[in-house]
Amino acid sequence: MKELKLEELELEEQQTKESLTCNFSRQELEILRDRYKKNIEVHPTLDVKTFSISTKQYTGYIVLPNHIIKINPKIKNIGVLLMLTYAFQELKFSDEDIWLSKNENIHEIIVRILIKKLSKIIDVGLYKNYNETEENASCLRGRIMFNQNLQQNLILKHRLYCRYSEFTQDILENQIIKSTLYNLRFQAWLTDETRDLLRRLYQRFEFVSIISIDQTSFKKLQFTRLNEHYRSILMICELLFRSSSIQINNLGEYESFAFLIDMNRLFEQFIRQYLKLNLTGYSVAAGSQYLDERKEIHLIPDIVISKYGSAVFIIDTKYKTLSDENAIRSDISQVLDYCLVYEIKNALLLYPKFEEEIHSEYSIRNTDKRIMVETIDLSINGQMKFNENISKFKDTVIKKFLT
Repeated sequence: MKELKLEELELEEQQTKESLTCNFSRQELEILRDRYKKNIEVHPTLDVKTFSISTKQYTGYIVLPNHIIKINPKIKNIGVLLMLTYAFQELKFSDEDIWLSKNENIHEIIVRILIKKLSKIIDVGLYKNYNETEENASCLRGRIMFNQNLQQNLILKHRLYCRYSEFTQDILENQIIKSTLYNLRFQAWLTDETRDLLRRLYQRFEFVSIISIDQTSFKKLQFTRLNEHYRSILMICELLFRSSSIQINNLGEYESFAFLIDMNRLFEQFIRQYLKLNLTGYSVAAGSQYLDERKEIHLIPDIVISKYGSAVFIIDTKYKTLSDENAIRSDISQVLDYCLVYEIKNALLLYPKFEEEIHSEYSIRNTDKRIMVETIDLSINGQMKFNENISKFKDTVIKKFLT
């Protein structure tokens, strides 16, 4: 692979720059419009070398043939790793990983954690299991597959088409890990030191095949006591897969790739999982109901809190700023629909704190419905402070709405 020397463009999520000077090539503009239009909008201005760029609720990197676009979180020192540990419990990040890395690059940290966990496993030895293999062999191995043998060996009498079990490293768990390491080696946002560590780990998977990873690859995984120690590693691989978009050409050189975390989805999953783990006596889940009798208008509230099988409270998370009054009005109307369908009185619109804290309450006229608007501080200025903020939010929910 050729050495990458890319011009870096640094932005923030949910940011618009009207006249940003950048020498994008026509190929790069086509890539941005075709592959990353849901993540970023780029439009030329009257000046041929300036562009209007708007980012959305994604943080991470988009790497192009000549440029690397870095999109930072809007919230300074946001506790992304801690949010991930709640949203994806199997990741099992350690306290050291979470709290000692707050000022570093979140994507680099995730890969470093993967390297650390993999190194421990490799020192012990890669997990092996029996793998079913079919082969047109020169001698009998396992059992003969008679139909296939007749089809392929009508003339080749010295061959036998067999199926046999082989105890091998070349199994799905290791194939996913090796393929993840292979893809990571091409990602220019990693430091040279990290990519060197990835190359060394990759070499330890010499007898493992590279596969094309998709979502079904992870669904096929089955964990037992024998491979349970692989679970958190494969969860990191899945996180990297979900957040990555990689395009590699036939020569093994990149055309484009990206690593982007959807902060809106992460915020929702974090709050829901935190409450699920910490609200005693209640069940917490995503909702699903229809607004109309013909079931044409589908409502999916982020968090429905229930007791004894009946909904008692709804929370809808919104990862955006509260600067637009029309947007807030639209959010309130949406949550009011949830209250009507679930036949509950109270609901909460929850936003992250970007600058100021907001605590508002709206009593809806001609109804008994009450909609609260709150912000929550997600910055990580120390373990105690972050935990206090989240615990305070939970206590507020209990005190105001669940007692």
